[in-house]
Amino acid sequence: MGIGMRQLRGSLSSVKLLTLALMVLPATVLMQGCMPALWLSAIGIDSARSSEVEFQPFEHSWVAPREQWPQPSEMRSLAIAPFWGEATMATLLAAALQQETELRVVSPSEVTTHGSPELVAGLSENLTDKDGPALAEKIAAEFEVDCVLLGRAVGGQPQWSFGGMKERFPKRLYLHLLDAKGTMMWKDELPFTIVKGAKEIDETWVKEVLMARVMARVNELGLVEVWRTPK
Repeated sequence: MGIGMRQLRGSLSSVKLLTLALMVLPATVLMQGCMPALWLSAIGIDSARSSEVEFQPFEHSWVAPREQWPQPSEMRSLAIAPFWGEATMATLLAAALQQETELRVVSPSEVTTHGSPELVAGLSENLTDKDGPALAEKIAAEFEVDCVLLGRAVGGQPQWSFGGMKERFPKRLYLHLLDAKGTMMWKDELPFTIVKGAKEIDETWVKEVLMARVMARVNELGLVEVWRTPK
């Protein structure tokens, strides 16, 4: 009788262990199967939180006749004034041109730091196309450069995306390149959208993309030799 009870208890213990194993096994398999889904979900959440800049193609370009452009040996320096309404883009473009071209580039910070009080005061205003020639001539004279790049940004209505996790700011950047005498050489419009999430924008990436877009446009317009690019 004692032996029979021990055998029965042993059998019941085996059944309990087997039942527990059968309960745990599907849960383990389910967790392993969910890992790729959880990983993809994490990537999606990270993408939804990151900030970025989306550039569209240039529009409404105008270029002065080729014979009006200086020879490559005559165009060695460029000053970039702070872009009204979008100072960061001016700074990034100046850094990219300094790195990737043979031009001597005067950055926006240099223009505002070392420019005359009269010049700096004029930069703080929302300039019109009529103001460009006089401003470019003054910048060129003070910094002894061959040409000046002016810019201003106009923004549209903010929009939300990714279920309200990101705010989108559509903008249009108007670029004007003038020579030292204030003569318009090139003007263009670059639509772009700043997408803001919880993470900061990678400015190094933006600089690379912006430079690639600008130089592709310069190449399209046949101005690579004039810009003495690339290094």
